[in-house]
Amino acid sequence: TPITTGGRGNRLLLEALLLGLIVALIAALFFCGWVFLRRIATLYRGHIYPNIYALGVQLEGLTPEQGAAALEAVAERVAVGSLVFTDGAATYPFSAAEAGLRVDTRATAEAAYTIGRSDDLRSQTAVWITYQDVPPTFTVDAMRARVLLEQLALEISVPPVPARLQLEQGQLIIVPGESGRVLNIEGTLVQLLALPAEPGHITVPLVFETVTPPQPDAELVREQVTALTSRRIELFAYDVLTNEMLTWALESDTLIEWLYLEEIAGEPQVSVDPAA
Repeated sequence: TPITTGGRGNRLLLEALLLGLIVALIAALFFCGWVFLRRIATLYRGHIYPNIYALGVQLEGLTPEQGAAALEAVAERVAVGSLVFTDGAATYPFSAAEAGLRVDTRATAEAAYTIGRSDDLRSQTAVWITYQDVPPTFTVDAMRARVLLEQLALEISVPPVPARLQLEQGQLIIVPGESGRVLNIEGTLVQLLALPAEPGHITVPLVFETVTPPQPDAELVREQVTALTSRRIELFAYDVLTNEMLTWALESDTLIEWLYLEEIAGEPQVSVDPAA
């Protein structure tokens, strides 16, 4: 009937109006939220948003520079774990702080500043209603680590043993030298810096360089020994008590015992021990 048809039309119109009102309210809410966020972004331009903490320090309203300064006051108290250098056989433990692992307060403050500043509306809104704890960022102080490695190198580097002369049954023989090892500080530092900069138990393999002593030329050594022992050497001294001139002749057997190898210009040379 006409009455029924008119009532149904009014109801549909009312539903449409209600739907339009709801959509308008939602749009208005989003618009107000957007305006609010833009307004807050303007107020906090260059400053960290509220509800943001790092290392237990509230960073709200601070610039990244101020935030880094605030974190410096507590950064030294953060446990960074242990660090162990190893050569495969022995281990050399240190605290990670001794090796230069520390909180990067600047990077941590910069990370805190970025929270709530993405294009994601949810993350922009969350910063105003939830607690935000920024995990600290760690870094390795390469200069401090280098100093530690230089000290360690003094303890664990093994210098090469040079070749030497040895008298056996009246004959001089050449005893070959033995190789040593020197800590490669740069190589070990690269290994350390390549590991994740985070607290915990860190194991770093040490890098060594083998140092081989120069080996003497046997023929050249024989020629030098012959040249030194073939000459006649006499020593003279005047005894004032007896008014006599005393003479000693050095035999080649005696002189041989005084010979040794020394490195001259990078090459082993036969010399006479001046303390003999």
